[in-house]
Amino acid sequence: MAFAPVKEEKSCNLDQSGSGKTLAYLAPVVQRLRQEEVDGVSKSSSQSPRLVVLVPTTELASQVCGFRQRTQLESLQQGIDMS
Repeated sequence: MAFAPVKEEKSCNLDQSGSGKTLAYLAPVVQRLRQEEVDGVSKSSSQSPRLVVLVPTTELASQVCGFRQRTQLESLQQGIDMS
């Protein structure tokens, strides 16, 4: 749902989880990086990253990185460690 408006450089006012907002904003960046590789302008390397993605929450980080982390609720259910 979010990809089309962002691709057309329009505002994306969706707040529904899973609507594709993160993908919509990252896809053009990934596409540009890939095109630079194809054109021979730059090359991906773990030693020299070309993109840093900063996110405000662990939930969003897990979406961006593609792996599942415990949600805040799950963490709270585990109890706390007071040393």
